[in-house]
Amino acid sequence: MRSVFSSESILPIPSGLKFEWIRQRPGEDGGEFLLIGKSERYYLVRYAGIADYIIDLEAGSINWSPHSSSEEDSDSGFHLGKNQVIPMILSTQNQLVLHASAVRLPSGAAIAFSGPSGFGKSTLANAIARKPDVEHFADDWITVSQSSESAEASAYEEEVISAMEQPIEPCEPSPVSEGSSSLKFSIDDLAAFKLPHCPLERIYLISPETYGGRITTRPMKAKEAYVSLARNLFRLDSTDRNHLAKEVKLLSLLLNKIPIFSLSYPRRKRDIPALVRHILDDQPQDN
Repeated sequence: MRSVFSSESILPIPSGLKFEWIRQRPGEDGGEFLLIGKSERYYLVRYAGIADYIIDLEAGSINWSPHSSSEEDSDSGFHLGKNQVIPMILSTQNQLVLHASAVRLPSGAAIAFSGPSGFGKSTLANAIARKPDVEHFADDWITVSQSSESAEASAYEEEVISAMEQPIEPCEPSPVSEGSSSLKFSIDDLAAFKLPHCPLERIYLISPETYGGRITTRPMKAKEAYVSLARNLFRLDSTDRNHLAKEVKLLSLLLNKIPIFSLSYPRRKRDIPALVRHILDDQPQDN
């Protein structure tokens, strides 16, 4: 892989601090979009042309800098930090972090809709949340914790982004972007924004297929559900075997606690009311 540190738009790395690249995700143009590097203590999450995030798991902090002083990069940096980087960090804390939108039903239980960006998770959750006594619980990700018999979903208030905008204290220089202006945000600060957890009743994995324009849900078999859920989890370090072993265990336990459905539906505005009724009338089934 070519070095991304040769670009003049990228902040310099002080001598002595080296990162091993452990993940790369290309952008639509085929170039590097997301890069994750690992050193002895730090992780570097880089969204090319937007921002660097230096993660110190020991200190529980994110120290980040946009790649330019433009307002657009700053706004993009805040949102990427909230919707991508924070979930990556929480994934290291013995819980599953699922790329999903979720609603809380009148019963108090939550249902989640998972799938890649652009599959309609937020649109569907927003539509269901317009029904009486249904609450929009999470927009882009949830954490899933488990007891011996149940699974629970947690989310964070949207105001968590304001905590990232304001440094809690004068920021120390980032170990990567030394000498640059940056904001420091502690993961401990998230606790104040965590919403009360609620039972997780079922998960729908949204299919890209429309199957002739019909609204269809079907219980997924364990292996299929495992693979699909694993594809939609946030991870910081996919090379950490201990973490991956814990993830396998947590996913396996989850499949034994709640039903996982495949959901396909036509992406037409006129079909949304019928889709909402279909979801709310759907009854959990053993998979």
